[in-house]
Amino acid sequence: MPRKIIWQSVHAWPSPGAGECHLWQLDLASFPTQPALLDAAEQVRWRRIRQPQAARRFCAARTALRQLLGHYLHCEPAAVAIRLGAQGKPELAAASSPVWFNLSHTADIAVLAFYTAGPVGIDVEQPRSVSAVRRIAERVFAASELSDLQAAGEDPQMFLRLWVRCEARQKCRGLGLLQKASEPVALDFFAGTWGNGLQLGLAWVSRPVSPRLHFFRLH
Repeated sequence: MPRKIIWQSVHAWPSPGAGECHLWQLDLASFPTQPALLDAAEQVRWRRIRQPQAARRFCAARTALRQLLGHYLHCEPAAVAIRLGAQGKPELAAASSPVWFNLSHTADIAVLAFYTAGPVGIDVEQPRSVSAVRRIAERVFAASELSDLQAAGEDPQMFLRLWVRCEARQKCRGLGLLQKASEPVALDFFAGTWGNGLQLGLAWVSRPVSPRLHFFRLH
């Protein structure tokens, strides 16, 4: 069962210790945007978004991402070099880094994850009705996930829990939703929920000691 998440408001942003994973939740509708922080590629993407609400969400998410990365990397937010991986996953351009990150959003709710020990993937979804549950599951779920869904009678809530797990797994591996890993990589997972049924999935490469998770609210 998913763990109930309590997001903490903090006055001073903490620095991550060894093996820690920080998760930050923010409201994209109200978070202050700073377009000047975006790099040239982000500026192009932002200006191409015609729908005002979607454009604001993109700018707010990238503003928050750069502010937090600047904090963790001890540099100016605008100086953080971000590139897109082969499957469009944002990543730091530097070959080596003390922190890995991933982000996800559903409507105006965004969650950003920062991990000090290796790649991380995250997905967040809000409750919604899903048609053709079995057909979708058979295309994207792993065999164990499909078995869990069938055991739950294809319950929509279980489908959502498995969906965020699946998305987090693929994002951690840097793969598209329907791609298969070229070689097996052992992953561990966290499942959480808050609010009116919001579901969160988090994935990281298995290690002898699981990360210490911290949940913060960004204003």
